[in-house]
Amino acid sequence: MSFMAQPILQILRAALLALLAAWAAPALAVEGPPSDAQLSQRGAFTGIIGKLRSIHTPNGIDTLEQVEIGGVKQWISIRGRDKANPVLLVLHGGPGTPTLPLTWAYQNGWEDYFTVVNWEQRGAGKNWQSTDGEKLAPTMSLDRLVDDAAEVIGALRGKLGQRRVVVMGFSYGTWIGTALALKHPELISAYVGVGQVFDDAERDVYNGGLAEARRQHNEAAIKGLEALAPYPNPDGTIDITKIIEVRKWVKAVGGGWYGWSDLELLYQLPVLSPEYDAKDLMGWPIGNSWFGMSLGKELKEGPQLERRGLAFKMPVFFFMGRHDLMTPYVTAQRYFGKLSAPAKTFVTFENASHFVMLEEPGRFLVELVGKVRPVATARE
Repeated sequence: MSFMAQPILQILRAALLALLAAWAAPALAVEGPPSDAQLSQRGAFTGIIGKLRSIHTPNGIDTLEQVEIGGVKQWISIRGRDKANPVLLVLHGGPGTPTLPLTWAYQNGWEDYFTVVNWEQRGAGKNWQSTDGEKLAPTMSLDRLVDDAAEVIGALRGKLGQRRVVVMGFSYGTWIGTALALKHPELISAYVGVGQVFDDAERDVYNGGLAEARRQHNEAAIKGLEALAPYPNPDGTIDITKIIEVRKWVKAVGGGWYGWSDLELLYQLPVLSPEYDAKDLMGWPIGNSWFGMSLGKELKEGPQLERRGLAFKMPVFFFMGRHDLMTPYVTAQRYFGKLSAPAKTFVTFENASHFVMLEEPGRFLVELVGKVRPVATARE
């Protein structure tokens, strides 16, 4: 769920300072927010990564532009080494936490086999710089995001000439992805849920986190989680502050990134992103917090996906980390057992929690290419 902006900003600043101190003269390693001079030197690193990732194949594509979607300007990245490959649209999670500034760390191999599209949802990520949060907030809802996603696919069909795309939802993006797949099956060749959510997931988050804390004898996590009971509330609703607090303890027991007790590494990765400038970096967590608050009522009520339907008209894939406690493995199993589809495949990543594409990048690519691509190619 929504991450708190201030801690992420602190991590980003610290990462920038460490990076620049290693590159520049010792005098530049000062305390406090990085100066303009320090930020300008970040380009030396992002330039190298950008050059390494450059696409120069004859039929390749590499675009990053702001496009009007649903009456609002939104950033879209399209990358791939052959436009004839299946199109893969990634719906980021958070809510409001784009994965675009993380893609330099894991996406390169995907681009050999797919044309990969990262869409930054309204107000999130790079969009925050040009967003009037007060004006945009009333437009925020799951249904609006689903309509935006359908419009993005329409634009991709016109630009890339393919009738259908693979939709990959990640975390909160699976709320959007499943609703989109049920509403617009004609647009989608296959649906991939990574960190798939489902109804009543918060009960599984809490119970799984508490069980793991007890297994690890993590007294701080045990006390922290027990203090939040009952969770969810007796009426089934969830307070946003409790959602954030529960996830703090879930991350502490490795339920976010397997083997790590926090997500500091995740928050440091955007510092090296060629797609983000300094203002984007600072706007990334702020837009994230705004996004979550703007969806407060829907987040409190939970996804309620079953009422939207369980019958999919395209092949469905779930990619789940065995140790995922943020979008629990057991919740995804329950959803998978209930849904129907022409074909459905559940892939388990044994050494991963929530961020499977970063935790097991090689295995993720193998499964994506071996299982999803043939279906996408056959159904395009």
